Amino acid sequence: MVFFCLYSFKTKKTSMHEFKAAKELIDELKDKQPKKAVISLGKMISSKDVFLEIIKEHTKETPLEKTEITIEEIPVKAKCSCGFIGVIDIPGHVHFVRCPECNKIAEVLEGDKVILKECIY
Repeated sequence: MVFFCLYSFKTKKTSMHEFKAAKELIDELKDKQPKKAVISLGKMISSKDVFLEIIKEHTKETPLEKTEITIEEIPVKAKCSCGFIGVIDIPGHVHFVRCPECNKIAEVLEGDKVILKECIY
């Protein structure tokens, strides 16, 4: 059975630290107990490898330990008052992005959320 849940783990104004985002995701998965989960991970939150390691460490010796986790990384897309709209390459977990054209702080459009997209039971 496949269940689509599109559950977002981002506060409205600031992105969460990767540990807090992983913990909230684990709490949501505990309620659902899926065999497989597909997660969209914004690059502003964490890298795929670090996020997966956090999840694995905090689900050891729990019913979620056997849940297969697939993570899809979502690049950071932003727009700026100078007219720039596009993908911004970031080095890792960040709290804001700067426009690559004018260096002002840009508005993030994508890549700042963790979304539980699909649960398979």
